[in-house]
Order: sequence, then structure tokens, then C-alpha cells
Amino acid sequence: MKEGIIFGIIQGLTEFLPISSSGHLFILKKLFEIDINILPFVVYLHLATLLSLVVFFYKDIVHFIKNKKVMKQLLITTLVTFVCAALLMRLLERYFDFKFLIAIGFLTTSLFLFTTRKDGSKSLEDYSPKDSMYVGFMQALAIIPGISRSGITITVLMRRGFKRKDCFVFSFLLAIPVIIAATLLEGTKIIATGFTLS
Repeated sequence: MKEGIIFGIIQGLTEFLPISSSGHLFILKKLFEIDINILPFVVYLHLATLLSLVVFFYKDIVHFIKNKKVMKQLLITTLVTFVCAALLMRLLERYFDFKFLIAIGFLTTSLFLFTTRKDGSKSLEDYSPKDSMYVGFMQALAIIPGISRSGITITVLMRRGFKRKDCFVFSFLLAIPVIIAATLLEGTKIIATGFTLS
């Protein structure tokens, strides 16, 4: 119970920052020597994140749902992310608890944040299939603990010339289908293993 409250606070404080919330949860698991499968636990926490994103970005969601072009590219990006993330999950799942992998994840996020400065001029109306493929692949890297999904997507979009504000909004809109997909993917495992928060 105590660990659940602490994990929830960390998730809430870090989710809207370009840092890895899952990476920090893995670190907390190590520090407190908590003997649980952290992946299903992260899925539970991201369901709360999904609710907060829908509430916070409600107007943006309604606006972009009406824009068929943006919705099409969002769908392509999500599909690319899902395929790449599923492959990475199979390759790296056994290493998720390894300190070196988490360290590499934090270092990768830091490099992207510190080397991305320029604010672009393109809007989401200019978002192309090529952008979808590139952003989708890079976003999939966030399956690795320590790599921030929002940090990666925001910096990648900025590097491709998009406005900073649009990068921020679109990054978190992308999180909604990603969280739903991750929940469906892990949901069957959670039910099968009888995972609980108690």
C-alpha cells in the first residue's frame, strides 16, 4: 500500500515532464527493494495518466478529431510505434531490471533534450507520412526504462521543424492511443497472472 502511494506520486509528478516516469519507478523499485513485476504495475499507473490526459487535452482532442489529415497521421504514427515497441519488448523485456539499460535510457533522453534547441515554424497541418514513420519509431524507444516518451517525441518533432507548442500538444495526444495499446497488450498478462496491488 505504502509503495503504491509513493509510485503514484512519482508517476503524477514526472508524467508531464520530458523525463522518464517508468525509469524513475524502476529506480524506486531498486531503492526500496520491492519484489514485484514492475511492468503490470506501470500499466495500472498509466491508466490514471490516460484519464488526466483526456481531461487536460479535451479541447485539443476534439479539435484534432475533426481534422482527418492529422488523425490519419496520428494513426500511422501509433501503428509504427506499436509494431516497433512490441519487437523491442520481446528483445529487451528480460533486461528491464538491469541498471545499465536504465542508465542508457536516461543518458539517451538527456542527450536529446540538451542537443535540441531550435524552435521550428511548421504546424501539425504539415505533418507528413515520413514524419509519422520517424516519430513512431523513435517513440517506440520509450519502451526502454529511462527513455522519456514525451521527451523523445517533443525533441524529434522540434528537430523536424515543428513549433514548440504543437510538439508539446501532439506528443501528449500520441500518448493516449499508446497507453490504450499498452494496456490491452499487458491486460491479458495481468489477468492471467492474477496481479494485484495488494
